[in-house]
Amino acid sequence: MQLRGFIPDAVSLVSVLSACSKLEAVLLGKSAHAFSIRKGINSNLSVSNALLAFYSDCNHLAFSFKLFFTMDSWNSVSWNTIISGCVHTGEFRKAAELLHQLQEKGLALDLVTLISILPMYCDSENLGQGTTLHGYAIKNGFASDISLVNALISMYCKCGDLDAGRLLFEDMPKRCVVSWNALIGGIRHHSLKNEVLIFFRRMIKEGQRPNCVTLLNLLPVCCSQLQGKSIHAFAIRTGILQETHLLTCLISMYARFSNVNLSLLLFEMNTKRDVSLWNAILSVHIQTKHTEKAIAFFCDLLLMGLQPDYITVLSLISAYAQLNSLKLAHSVMAYVIRKGFDKDVVISNALIDLYARCGSIFAARKIFEGLPVKDSVSWSVMINGFGLHGNGRAALELFSEMQFSGVRADDITFSSILSACSHAGLVKQGWLVFNSMLEQGISPKMEHYACMVDLLGRTGNTKEAYGVVEKLPCKPSISLLESLLGACKIHGDVEVAEKICGMLFEMEPENSETYVMLSNIYAAAGRWVDANRVRSGMEGRQLRKEAGFSFLTVG
Repeated sequence: MQLRGFIPDAVSLVSVLSACSKLEAVLLGKSAHAFSIRKGINSNLSVSNALLAFYSDCNHLAFSFKLFFTMDSWNSVSWNTIISGCVHTGEFRKAAELLHQLQEKGLALDLVTLISILPMYCDSENLGQGTTLHGYAIKNGFASDISLVNALISMYCKCGDLDAGRLLFEDMPKRCVVSWNALIGGIRHHSLKNEVLIFFRRMIKEGQRPNCVTLLNLLPVCCSQLQGKSIHAFAIRTGILQETHLLTCLISMYARFSNVNLSLLLFEMNTKRDVSLWNAILSVHIQTKHTEKAIAFFCDLLLMGLQPDYITVLSLISAYAQLNSLKLAHSVMAYVIRKGFDKDVVISNALIDLYARCGSIFAARKIFEGLPVKDSVSWSVMINGFGLHGNGRAALELFSEMQFSGVRADDITFSSILSACSHAGLVKQGWLVFNSMLEQGISPKMEHYACMVDLLGRTGNTKEAYGVVEKLPCKPSISLLESLLGACKIHGDVEVAEKICGMLFEMEPENSETYVMLSNIYAAAGRWVDANRVRSGMEGRQLRKEAGFSFLTVG
């Protein structure tokens, strides 16, 4: 256009910036910004709003803020664009501050503002605020807008009020694919696999064609590889397989069912591999304990000239954690600092865990103390680190320090501190922590009960441990029962061992290990008749003990 002698005006520039946003062409967009300044049209409100949208869409929020606060004037589009950008990048606090400023200026929330801010309230703690916004929408005549209803369905479902989400969905006179995705995605958020599949079947039955987002919601809830392959086949038939997010999810799905070959095939078939695809294949090899291959893929990524993101670095740290090498821990730490990732709290948390697992609790503590802001995960991994090193009292001291600092302990923190008590054999303190968890309104999960059973079992309180099992609100896990059975063998508690084996026989009647363990417990107690009876029962069921094996490192 410029080569032909035409000078772009404000309208042309808005179109160019819109295209740059869609293509994420950051350099070209910045050039357009510079051009607008040179030509003096950057003060045009439409151009300024287009620049705001461009920087927000490209995740350059700092530029958006700088531009926003230097603008001569704002309209509703300006406010909606900057608020939406904050929500999109997860800067909810900044979005809330801007929302407050907007209201202080006497400006009303319009339909676009409401749709933009609803994702801020997608957790149970913010359900009240989300409901208030719903009331505001009804009062101002926005409640019939399909885009708003879709956002409300998603908000209610993710907040845990599935009934309200379903009611809105069922009352819609007309639904689009986004409506179905909002409901299915909200239900998937709570891991209700059967309900997700029920609504998906209904979606097909009612003639609504699924899109990429629908399939992304379905893949994590697949109960079998066959279901996953059906979704894969559908993606091929409909031509949406080349969507990077979908490919990434398919790679992860096949890895979940231990089909690494298909994951690798999908990766190799795609010639346009971005960082997210490399991250997926790295994760596959780490999950399947093929650590050396994961590190080799990381090296290939660098050779391709791609820049690792923080997810790549997290994968690399996870790989090195499996190798338990302090030397490798130091090397990845150096890489993190060199690339500037050490400012990221998530990566710092992973490094704390890495050093703790590699035997350097001192280095882990040093990173922890150097964190400018510590979230609940930071405290949890450090507490867990002390537990791994058998220093339960240091873990308890840090737990007290965490509570004093005002950071709320979550279920993961309690798992860490209970595990630390278990490793150190601190029964009294373990019960105090467990009871404080109940007092804080956190419902214990299987892993918390497992920690208590392990703690009591380790310290010889096998009958008390069995009492915990009896009072479980749900069916005990096999690993929990096997842990207690192991404790019974160590401490010679035949009575509890018999009860635990009875439960295991019901859950896994063909598992020879349970029979062998019970037979050994009887033998250790001198009850040879019972030991032989159990062995004979094994033979009658044609069960065999699996041969053991071990590794020997040479050189």
